Amino acid sequence: TGEEKARNMDRALITIQSRIDKYGVTEPIIQKQEGERILVQLPGFTDIEEAKKLVEQTGFLEFREVELRESEPVWLSDYLEDSQPVFFDENETGSRIFVGEDNNPVAFLVKDEGGNPIYVDEKGNLIDIEELKQGSIQLLSWIPARDDDGTYLTGEFLAKAVPTVSDKPTGAEAEVGIEWNQEGGVIFDQIAKRLYNSGPYGSPQRAIGIFLDSVLLSAPQILEPEYHGTGVITGNFSIEEVDRLANLLESGALPMPLKKPPLYQQTVSAT
Repeated sequence: TGEEKARNMDRALITIQSRIDKYGVTEPIIQKQEGERILVQLPGFTDIEEAKKLVEQTGFLEFREVELRESEPVWLSDYLEDSQPVFFDENETGSRIFVGEDNNPVAFLVKDEGGNPIYVDEKGNLIDIEELKQGSIQLLSWIPARDDDGTYLTGEFLAKAVPTVSDKPTGAEAEVGIEWNQEGGVIFDQIAKRLYNSGPYGSPQRAIGIFLDSVLLSAPQILEPEYHGTGVITGNFSIEEVDRLANLLESGALPMPLKKPPLYQQTVSAT
C-alpha cells in the first residue's frame, strides 16, 4: 500500500542517516525524492565505492543483557582489575560491549585466536588497557541475550515495531509497540522470565539492551515474566522519539533493495 511504501521510505532514510552520522561525514544531505528515490550527498567524500558500501550495508539489530557475576552486574572496572581477564559468565563466549554516555561503544571485549580476551575498538583495533583506565570505567558489560538453548535474540525475530500513544491515568504516553514472530516470542519470553527474576525493578540486570550496529538505542526494563509475542517499550519519550525508535528497530536491515548505478552519481561537490 501507499502507506507501507511511505513507512519503508522513512525507515530507509533513518537507516542511511544513522550509518552516515556514525561514519562522521560532515554536513551530509539525505532527502526523499519522487519516484521512491533517496538523494544522498556526501560533501568532500571522494571514495564512491566506500560511499556505496556505507549506504547499502545491512545493519545488525541485536538484543543484549547485562552480564552477571554472583547475581550482581558486571562493570568494565571489574574486568580492568585483572590485566588478563577471563569472562565472568563462562557460559557466554560472545563479545562484551561497554557503552559510553552517548550510547556509542567505548570498547569491546572479545577473544583472540588463542582464546584470550582482548579489548578492541569498533574497527577491531587493539585498545591499550591503560588507555581504558583513563576514561570512565563504570560502564556495564552487555552480553548477547539468549534463550535457554543459547539462541541469540536478534532483529530477525522482530516482526513489527509501531509508534503508539496510550492513555494512562497520568495522561497520554508515547511508546513503541513491538511484535515478535512465533520463534522470537518463545525466545523473548525465556529471556524476559530470567531477567524479571534477576533483580528488583530499576536494577541494571532487569534491562534488555537494544543495539543497532553496536549502538545502544534503548534499555527498557522488563516489567513482566511473559509477553506472549508482544510488548511495549515505554519511557519518557516524545512523539518524535518513539517514531525514530520504531523506525530504527525496523531498520536493522534496509526495508527495500537499493537500485544500482546509474542512479549513483559519480561526482562529489561541497553543495
